[in-house]
Amino acid sequence: MLGDLVETIVGVESRTWRTVRDLCVRPGTVVRDYVGGHRARYVNPLRYAVLACALWWLVVNLLAPASDPATAPALRALMRHGQWLNLALLPALAVPLWLAFAWERFSYVDHLCCLLFCCGHVFLWRSLLTAVGTLLPASWAGAVQIADGILFLVYLGWAITTCHWRRARLVVLRTLVALFGLVFANGHLASVVARWLTG
Repeated sequence: MLGDLVETIVGVESRTWRTVRDLCVRPGTVVRDYVGGHRARYVNPLRYAVLACALWWLVVNLLAPASDPATAPALRALMRHGQWLNLALLPALAVPLWLAFAWERFSYVDHLCCLLFCCGHVFLWRSLLTAVGTLLPASWAGAVQIADGILFLVYLGWAITTCHWRRARLVVLRTLVALFGLVFANGHLASVVARWLTG
């Protein structure tokens, strides 16, 4: 997987750079183009999310401080490998997004594709935030986590809105409903996994 990541990054003219660039400035267009059949221009969303998650896991395991030995083993494992849990939960988290835009042109798979692209991009900036966070005082850790959460919701809201703009009715309201559903589902699933790991 690491070799695949390096090979993908090294190719300067590769689709990876175009995908990263376009997801920074026009994520909705990337998703619409990809689900519309113009796939040769972009990296596959599942591959993009997996490679970005691998980079995030690598940065966390290389740069983040070791957890306190007194921490429960399940919690330590969750802190070290939570990136993969986030990736594994994406199919379940696509359901609220799909339901918010029910009876429109995008299917569940199209919404999963949107979530994979957007969360893959979020994994990339979380890698950067983790790297920058190691340079900041420990007292800033809470602020970095809050900034990460706000950026995630704003970016995902922007991507969903631009993805459905002029293709669905009440786009902004439906986007807010989708984001609320995502936050609720994520919190519920995270608590279920935490209870399973600890008990």
